[in-house]
This record gives sequence, structure tokens and C-alpha cells, in this order.
Amino acid sequence: MSDAVVRLAVPSDEEGLMQHVHMLHGENGLFPLSEIKARSIIGRALNRQGIIIGVIGDADLEASICLCLDQPYYSDAFQLTELWNFVAPPRPKRAGHAKKMIEFAKMCSDRMAIPLTVGVLSNERVEAKQRLYERQLEPAGVFFVHNGRLAGPTAWNNR
Repeated sequence: MSDAVVRLAVPSDEEGLMQHVHMLHGENGLFPLSEIKARSIIGRALNRQGIIIGVIGDADLEASICLCLDQPYYSDAFQLTELWNFVAPPRPKRAGHAKKMIEFAKMCSDRMAIPLTVGVLSNERVEAKQRLYERQLEPAGVFFVHNGRLAGPTAWNNR
């Protein structure tokens, strides 16, 4: 297990986080990437505006997780929703980082006293990711896509 420490992202992490967004989108992006929108999410985290980003690493970010404080469409209750959990290559040298990120997300949920919701929307290593989450969290459904090819140029229809 990794002895790496998860810390809150700071402004100097912005470009490293954008690199993570690009790599993650290259693996799993279902829709075309909007750099403006991604930078906005990162900016909200850096300004502590309803988004939390945890990172491992300093100048070279090894992993990141992005959590959004939001509400279900049908309720006034709040939840913490995982937007991404990403471990940068080389993954074998960073064993345990994804689990550390989940532990960080659970800690945020505990401290805020609100539910944490996460999911696996991926077309790479799906089974391994699902097993990781099932060991850490209570299962609560599945995710399906129809007409994903209509989303535009993405990781899903470049295969």
C-alpha cells in the first residue's frame, strides 16, 4: 500500500490537473473535451467554490480526485459527487493511489456529513475499477449508454 499523502490542490497544480484531465479524457471521454469547462471546474476547486480536488505529488502530480458539492435534481439535500479519480502513468509504480483517493473522498463525505456518490464510466480496465470501488463503497446501480457514437470525437468512438 502506498504511503503517499493526499493534499488539497493549490493554484500551482492547475497545469498538472489539466494534464490529468487530458489523459483521463483520452482514456474515458464520452463527449468532446471543453478545456474552458475543465479549467472552470479546476478554478472553482482552487477558489474553494463547491469543488474539492485532492492530489498526490508535488511538481509532478501522480494522482487526483475531483469532488463536486451538488444536489440531486429531485431534492434539496446535498451530496458529494466524484467527477474523476485518476492515477497518472506509470500506474504500477503508484499502486494504492486510487484507493488513497477513495479514502480521501470518504473522509470529505464524513467531515461534511453528506453522502458520497461515485461511478465508473470507462472503457478501460472497467472490471478492475469496479472491483476497487466495490471493496471500498456500497454498490448502488450501474450506468448505460445508448448512441455514444453520436457524442462526437471521443475516446469511446476512437476504438
